[in-house]
Amino acid sequence: MTAGHEQPGRLSGTLSGRGSQRKPEDQNTQTGDPPKPQRSPSLFSERVRAGQRTYFFDVRESSKGSLYLTLCESRLTNDDTYERARITVFDSNLQDFVQAMGKALDFIEGSGQPSAAQP
Repeated sequence: MTAGHEQPGRLSGTLSGRGSQRKPEDQNTQTGDPPKPQRSPSLFSERVRAGQRTYFFDVRESSKGSLYLTLCESRLTNDDTYERARITVFDSNLQDFVQAMGKALDFIEGSGQPSAAQP
Protein backbone atom coordinates (compact mmCIF):
# COMPACT_ATOMS: atom_id res chain seq x y z
CA MET A 1 0.00 0.00 0.00
CA THR A 2 1.37 3.43 -0.86
CA ALA A 3 0.52 6.70 0.72
CA GLY A 4 -0.70 9.73 -1.15
CA HIS A 5 -2.04 10.01 -4.66
CA GLU A 6 0.90 9.23 -6.93
CA GLN A 7 0.47 7.92 -10.46
CA PRO A 8 1.02 4.13 -10.71
CA GLY A 9 4.57 3.25 -11.59
CA ARG A 10 5.88 6.70 -10.66
CA LEU A 11 7.99 7.56 -7.66
CA SER A 12 7.43 10.70 -5.65
CA GLY A 13 9.86 12.67 -3.56
CA THR A 14 13.49 13.49 -4.11
CA LEU A 15 15.82 11.03 -5.81
CA SER A 16 19.09 10.79 -3.91
CA GLY A 17 22.04 12.34 -5.65
CA ARG A 18 19.92 14.42 -8.04
CA GLY A 19 18.54 17.17 -5.79
CA SER A 20 21.37 19.60 -6.54
CA GLN A 21 20.94 19.12 -10.31
CA ARG A 22 17.35 20.39 -10.43
CA LYS A 23 16.57 23.69 -12.02
CA PRO A 24 14.49 26.11 -9.90
CA GLU A 25 11.63 26.02 -12.45
CA ASP A 26 11.45 22.21 -11.99
CA GLN A 27 10.72 22.56 -8.26
CA ASN A 28 7.69 23.42 -6.19
CA THR A 29 8.38 26.99 -5.06
CA GLN A 30 6.93 26.39 -1.58
CA THR A 31 8.61 23.08 -0.71
CA GLY A 32 11.49 22.72 -3.16
CA ASP A 33 10.10 19.34 -4.25
CA PRO A 34 9.70 18.41 -7.92
CA PRO A 35 6.23 19.07 -9.34
CA LYS A 36 3.79 16.20 -8.85
CA PRO A 37 3.00 14.18 -11.98
CA GLN A 38 -0.43 14.81 -13.45
CA ARG A 39 -2.92 12.02 -12.78
CA SER A 40 -5.26 10.89 -15.46
CA PRO A 41 -8.85 12.00 -14.85
CA SER A 42 -11.23 9.56 -13.19
CA LEU A 43 -13.48 7.67 -15.59
CA PHE A 44 -15.55 6.53 -12.61
CA SER A 45 -15.53 7.62 -8.98
CA GLU A 46 -17.39 6.48 -5.88
CA ARG A 47 -16.99 7.73 -2.30
CA VAL A 48 -17.88 5.81 0.88
CA ARG A 49 -17.91 7.71 4.16
CA ALA A 50 -17.31 5.68 7.31
CA GLY A 51 -16.91 7.84 10.40
CA GLN A 52 -13.54 9.59 10.33
CA ARG A 53 -12.50 7.56 7.28
CA THR A 54 -13.47 8.07 3.67
CA TYR A 55 -12.85 5.50 0.96
CA PHE A 56 -12.51 6.49 -2.70
CA PHE A 57 -12.91 4.06 -5.58
CA ASP A 58 -11.58 5.55 -8.82
CA VAL A 59 -11.18 3.99 -12.26
CA ARG A 60 -8.52 5.64 -14.42
CA GLU A 61 -6.73 4.94 -17.68
CA SER A 62 -2.96 4.47 -17.77
CA SER A 63 -0.74 6.15 -20.33
CA LYS A 64 -0.65 2.79 -22.17
CA GLY A 65 -4.45 2.63 -22.38
CA SER A 66 -5.17 -0.01 -19.73
CA LEU A 67 -7.71 0.63 -17.00
CA TYR A 68 -6.90 0.44 -13.33
CA LEU A 69 -8.74 0.76 -10.03
CA THR A 70 -7.42 2.98 -7.28
CA LEU A 71 -8.68 2.44 -3.73
CA CYS A 72 -7.80 5.28 -1.41
CA GLU A 73 -8.46 5.57 2.31
CA SER A 74 -8.36 9.04 3.80
CA ARG A 75 -8.64 9.36 7.56
CA LEU A 76 -8.63 12.23 9.99
CA THR A 77 -5.79 11.99 12.52
CA ASN A 78 -5.66 13.27 16.09
CA ASP A 79 -3.81 16.42 14.99
CA ASP A 80 -6.57 17.33 12.46
CA THR A 81 -4.56 16.32 9.41
CA TYR A 82 -5.44 13.62 6.92
CA GLU A 83 -3.49 10.44 6.31
CA ARG A 84 -3.97 8.73 2.99
CA ALA A 85 -3.21 5.20 1.90
CA ARG A 86 -3.72 3.89 -1.60
CA ILE A 87 -3.60 0.68 -3.57
CA THR A 88 -3.78 0.28 -7.31
CA VAL A 89 -5.16 -2.79 -9.08
CA PHE A 90 -4.76 -3.05 -12.85
CA ASP A 91 -7.50 -4.56 -14.99
CA SER A 92 -5.43 -7.70 -15.64
CA ASN A 93 -5.54 -8.51 -11.90
CA LEU A 94 -9.00 -7.21 -11.08
CA GLN A 95 -10.90 -10.51 -11.22
CA ASP A 96 -8.44 -12.18 -8.82
CA PHE A 97 -8.64 -9.13 -6.54
CA VAL A 98 -12.46 -9.20 -6.50
CA GLN A 99 -12.45 -12.96 -5.87
CA ALA A 100 -10.07 -12.59 -2.90
CA MET A 101 -12.15 -9.67 -1.57
CA GLY A 102 -15.28 -11.83 -1.81
CA LYS A 103 -13.56 -14.64 0.15
CA ALA A 104 -12.51 -12.16 2.83
CA LEU A 105 -16.06 -10.80 3.04
CA ASP A 106 -17.49 -14.34 3.28
CA PHE A 107 -15.04 -15.07 6.09
CA ILE A 108 -16.04 -11.92 7.99
CA GLU A 109 -19.77 -12.46 7.49
CA GLY A 110 -19.37 -16.10 8.56
CA SER A 111 -17.96 -14.98 11.93
CA GLY A 112 -14.47 -16.10 11.05
CA GLN A 113 -15.47 -19.42 9.49
CA PRO A 114 -14.33 -20.21 5.92
CA SER A 115 -17.27 -20.56 3.56
CA ALA A 116 -18.07 -23.97 2.10
CA ALA A 117 -17.74 -22.51 -1.41
CA GLN A 118 -14.00 -21.89 -1.01
CA PRO A 119 -11.73 -24.26 -2.97
